[in-house]
Amino acid sequence: MPRWWCVREALPARHREPAGVFGEEAGVSPGIARFLAQRPTEGVVVVETMRDRGVEDARLADMFSLQETFDRDRFGAALAHGTQLGLVRSMDGLRSFLGDLAHVTRHDATAVVDSYDPGHEATSELLGYRDDPTPGLAFRVMAFEYDGETGETLLFRLFSPDRVREATTGTGWTVVDVERDDPDSAHYRIALEKTAAIDG
Repeated sequence: MPRWWCVREALPARHREPAGVFGEEAGVSPGIARFLAQRPTEGVVVVETMRDRGVEDARLADMFSLQETFDRDRFGAALAHGTQLGLVRSMDGLRSFLGDLAHVTRHDATAVVDSYDPGHEATSELLGYRDDPTPGLAFRVMAFEYDGETGETLLFRLFSPDRVREATTGTGWTVVDVERDDPDSAHYRIALEKTAAIDG
């Protein structure tokens, strides 16, 4: 399976379309109805590429403005890949994001998110790793240089699977599976399913 996880492989057939995809390296498929990127400059190029490859309705949007951007129950599935989840920066931010995602997905929706597990010994070797004394949490702080120009500093919060499970409380999501491609890797994917309707 490729490093990015296509919606067609990650989600049950009944939930594949329409699907929301978060993350600029999440892959391209004609069946994906929406694409949301966090950084505008790169996102514009990716959205144009997706349109060229047959995506009917690719658009650039802020993944932290879901309720302002999309109608309630718009998606049957969501895929947040590339550890975009870490941009929420805190447990409260994670809980808020999952609540917003619940608002724009159907009552029977499925979602897949990924992160690096702070409890795994390999995590401390990650670029920009910062320790946190709180169990199940850590940070990554990074900035990248392209063609001599340094981009903004990015702060990623790392969550263990148990911390993601904790954050789902009250959001309408429940953790149904955790998968690792390699036991020696700190990276994991976590599958969520809707368990209740959320007002708001």
